[in-house]
Amino acid sequence: MIVANARGLGLNDYLWKQMVNLLHYTDATVQSDIQCSSSLDGLCHLSQSCATYTNLWAYSFKLQIAGQSNYLNVPLGAFAVNNATSGGCDLYIEYLQSN
Repeated sequence: MIVANARGLGLNDYLWKQMVNLLHYTDATVQSDIQCSSSLDGLCHLSQSCATYTNLWAYSFKLQIAGQSNYLNVPLGAFAVNNATSGGCDLYIEYLQSN
């Protein structure tokens, strides 16, 4: 489902756990620093600014409409926003209800 006013990528329980697991095991820079909240609308946080994590732009999601052959690559960095309060980087990959 695509929602125009969403501030990031919302994933159900199963997909969110897979995504967080992949972030922990695919990038050493992120692995030691990432903290993700599994509460409803929870997101992931990194302690340094987003510019520190250059590999966020190396990974992407493939967005494809069912029945279509064309697709759009959306880089993980597109969901990264510097947090003005903490000075860290928030990844808007949000935990949604499992249903």
